[in-house]
Amino acid sequence: MVFAMSVQRKLFQKYNIVQENKIMLKERYIHTEEKPKATILLVDDIPGNLIAIEAVLAEMKENLVSVSSGSEALRYLLEHDDVAVILLDVQMPEMDGFETARYIHDRDRLKDVPIILLTAIYKTDEFMERGYESGAVDYLIKPFNPKILKSKVSVFVELHKRRIAQQRMDQENLLLAKVKASLVDKLTDNEREIKRINDNLSLSNHELEAFAYSASHDLRTPLRHIQTFISLLKEESAGLTPKQNEYFTYITEAATHMNDLIEDLLSLSRIGWSKIQPIDINMDLLVQDVILELKSHCEGRSIEWKCGSLGTISGDSNLLRIVFMNLIGNAVKYTSKRETANIEIGTIHNQPDELTFFVRDNGAGFDMKFNDQLFGPFQRLHSNADFEGTGIGLAIVRRIISCHGGKTWAEGEVDKGATMFFTLPVNKT
Repeated sequence: MVFAMSVQRKLFQKYNIVQENKIMLKERYIHTEEKPKATILLVDDIPGNLIAIEAVLAEMKENLVSVSSGSEALRYLLEHDDVAVILLDVQMPEMDGFETARYIHDRDRLKDVPIILLTAIYKTDEFMERGYESGAVDYLIKPFNPKILKSKVSVFVELHKRRIAQQRMDQENLLLAKVKASLVDKLTDNEREIKRINDNLSLSNHELEAFAYSASHDLRTPLRHIQTFISLLKEESAGLTPKQNEYFTYITEAATHMNDLIEDLLSLSRIGWSKIQPIDINMDLLVQDVILELKSHCEGRSIEWKCGSLGTISGDSNLLRIVFMNLIGNAVKYTSKRETANIEIGTIHNQPDELTFFVRDNGAGFDMKFNDQLFGPFQRLHSNADFEGTGIGLAIVRRIISCHGGKTWAEGEVDKGATMFFTLPVNKT
């Protein structure tokens, strides 16, 4: 008996040394583990049995926790919830494997932890049935086959890892669902805010356009009076000095420029009020009509015209005529200092749902750093002395194209010409 106790004490010492080494190794490599390890709880009152089981399961490289009694096993299980499977010896003093299994199985948090009972004594089926009734899921007779033991444990470890992975996935999905719900709420709030801002902006634009229309309309009458009385005064004033005639000319030109400005403002405000009346338009005929009208204003000039096939587009004929009148008119104006002007009108098929039109010239061009200013009202990159204008034409173009669901932009280089682009949706058949 004394010899047996001495051997058992030495085995426990060896077992404790192994456990300390395991703890050291675990702490050393805990930060380098890529995948979480499953915990396998080994319960046996004989240290030699624990060492033997650990030797068999070591190749699995999982977290092996060994205790020497049922009470220690219960204590560990109450403090940890990551156990994948329990290898439980049946014959132990104080609390045997059956009683331990029942205690484990009676707790809701632990009832799903699989238990494999181990015993060195083979008894009847009734004895094995007792083990299953206590909550065990499997039964192995000592001495057990290492391959069978490892195979059975591997199955439960894999099931545990899958369950943990599913739980994590469920948690992540729940978190994602909460985040999604929060984003949806924020998106809904943002949409409400955007709608409110758009409604206010639409109202402001409506009021601004109404004011511009009213102001421009009211300015026309007194301006006509000014122009009329300037003409009468000039006719009735005999013997004016050259300087006085020059003053009358400045006044007349300023009144004419103001009248043009008011007319352009009226056009810009009308576009904001007008409703698009789309029809199928033969763009070749429309552009040829615009060119024919402009040719009457450039007698004596050398202009080489190049027109590609423009096809048919659905849109408002009157408004698109204004677009080409402005763009081609600008090309004519800004090439006025060229000995021979080159003006090209064409299309680019670069998108299946829209058609890109362009008007290209070899005129004065512009610096691309001012590109964003081109289509703004009253934005001019050339002085009135060089090229007359009100600075509203391209703003009208942009508004018309925007009303048609298209885009506008420009490319150019100083003294090397410019190209004006705009897109229109393609006819849907």
